[in-house]
Amino acid sequence: MIDTNHILAPLGPLGLNGTGKPNSLHQPELDRQDDIQKTAREFETAFIAQMLQFSGLAKALTTGGGKSVESFTQFYLEELAKDITNNGGFGIADKIASYMRAKEESHGELGRL
Repeated sequence: MIDTNHILAPLGPLGLNGTGKPNSLHQPELDRQDDIQKTAREFETAFIAQMLQFSGLAKALTTGGGKSVESFTQFYLEELAKDITNNGGFGIADKIASYMRAKEESHGELGRL
């Protein structure tokens, strides 16, 4: 008889979790770290988008374009902010993520920030 336990083992409690991602004992911690980094990057993107909005770039982009260009300028600024963040940004996301991780470690949970 062929032993299939080694083949089916990955589908057990430490196998796939229904989301297509493998389970592990450390998965919640890894997911938490990913969530912290993602949240920090989203904040940096929003911050940069606000800076771009008030920098005068929006006005420069819409000059002579009319209302149709004006209506899409905010979307453009948000995408530009995402590009800036994804290419290193200002380093705000790293600082925020580091702060959040330190707080989480010292308090045992992020909810106490």
